[in-house]
Amino acid sequence: MLTAALQRADASDEVDAPICPKKVTMASIVMLLSMCCTSLWDSPVVGFMNKCSVTRGVETPLFDRLSLGLGNQVEHGPEGYASGNVLGTHITGPVLVKNPDFTGFLIRRLFEAKGWTAPEALPDLPYEREAYEVTLKELSARAGG
Repeated sequence: MLTAALQRADASDEVDAPICPKKVTMASIVMLLSMCCTSLWDSPVVGFMNKCSVTRGVETPLFDRLSLGLGNQVEHGPEGYASGNVLGTHITGPVLVKNPDFTGFLIRRLFEAKGWTAPEALPDLPYEREAYEVTLKELSARAGG
């Protein structure tokens, strides 16, 4: 089992704690289901995460919390990084196709960065919206909600 050194809250000592839910070999990748919430747009983000690491020192995460999976440092904690025009996440799935609202957010940000006026309504993407709804429903059921 992979482990990471975690510092206790009182900073007195470090302890080893597992960061992956199953044994990982060189030939395997752990896939964690993810459902995230952010203050940047209203809908949850869905996808998968290939991650067996701890990301420390992020003061401005992209996602406020995960309903499933390991965040930057703790399970169900904040995940990713956001600062200015830099956004980062471990979520795949593919993240933009599976999350039309996240894609819309990025398109509006790109228009804004170029100084262009974004359209009031972005094109309706029925297949992407349906894929999002199916994935959200399945992940919500796994998360107990």
